[in-house]
Amino acid sequence: MTWLAWRQQRSEILAATAILLLLTAILVPTGLGMAWAFDRDELAGCLGQTTPTCLGALDSFERRFEGIIDATGWFSLLPLLIGVLFAAPLVVELDRGTHRLAWTQSITRRRWLVTKLGLITVGATAYAALLAGLITWWRAPVDDLYGRLRPAAFQLEGIVPIAYTLFAVGLVLAAGTVLRRPVPAIGVAAVLFVTVRVLVETYVRPHYQPAVHLAGDSADAPRLAWMIRSGPSTTYQPADRFWLFQGIETVTFVAAAACLVGIAVWRIRTRSR
Repeated sequence: MTWLAWRQQRSEILAATAILLLLTAILVPTGLGMAWAFDRDELAGCLGQTTPTCLGALDSFERRFEGIIDATGWFSLLPLLIGVLFAAPLVVELDRGTHRLAWTQSITRRRWLVTKLGLITVGATAYAALLAGLITWWRAPVDDLYGRLRPAAFQLEGIVPIAYTLFAVGLVLAAGTVLRRPVPAIGVAAVLFVTVRVLVETYVRPHYQPAVHLAGDSADAPRLAWMIRSGPSTTYQPADRFWLFQGIETVTFVAAAACLVGIAVWRIRTRSR
């Protein structure tokens, strides 16, 4: 059954592998270039400094790599893409009814479902972890300059991309079993994925822990802090809360993914009776 499940998702696995290889071909040379420029200009010694030499070196680094740094913002959609690649084949199989063929060949429904979901979960998790590790390595010089807790970095690094990917898998499976059509299901899942991510980033994540408030402007806040509000008074989250926030958000999205997969399983079992 495992071999059959792998063969049925071979095209999607190859597509995910191609995406990973393409990003590796882009990020490895540019990442090495950023690390080399960071060391050559001795930017580590300029962190938090405002001397003309340091400001000039920092400005030169920003102008050189600004384009590709900004472009990586689109990588926030990679968890959705991976989730669709791994979950959509099961939705297609259910839509076409080909899953019933496996049930007639001495394969129990429970075994079929466990094997399918296991392959989807393991595959999506593995590819998401590889991509997150690659991007985390690539952004190291950028994080030294600007911090990791800001949304642009937070959503791409650490362990949350894995949770986002599993959430995308859950959305596609749940939408697919409810709508029973692959294309509309993927569309609904994509809209919900982006909407939830934006809402969490804007209204939920800033409150994982009580923010720090300052009477002065943002210049008085720690250098790598996540600025939530600046002006006559400043509100920020300290940079050392990165892993705490990663853990909270990961648990939240994994729990949501588990609920969505549970809905999908219930729908599949109900339809098969």
